[in-house]
Amino acid sequence: MSQTPSSWQTYKRLLSYVKPYITAFIVGILSMILLGLSDSAIPVLIKPLMDGGFVEKDINCLKQTLVFLILLLLYNRAVVPLIVCASIPASVMAVFLFM
Repeated sequence: MSQTPSSWQTYKRLLSYVKPYITAFIVGILSMILLGLSDSAIPVLIKPLMDGGFVEKDINCLKQTLVFLILLLLYNRAVVPLIVCASIPASVMAVFLFM
């Protein structure tokens, strides 16, 4: 009867396949963390937009919050995907493009 490997052994074995792509792996994880943090910042920016811009009719608050919101959305939808795609080796991208 063969013994099944522990979860840690399986994890170490799977990580050995990542070694050639460690840079892309780390950049991908950091990009996902940044994307998650920036996605959660959108509601935080919408609250002052509603309170200061629409309720109190503060035009400066409205302008400032809209600028930050637009920059954040551009970052989420343009910069993060570019970072992730730039960190992936061409050989790996070719596999996904020609499947």
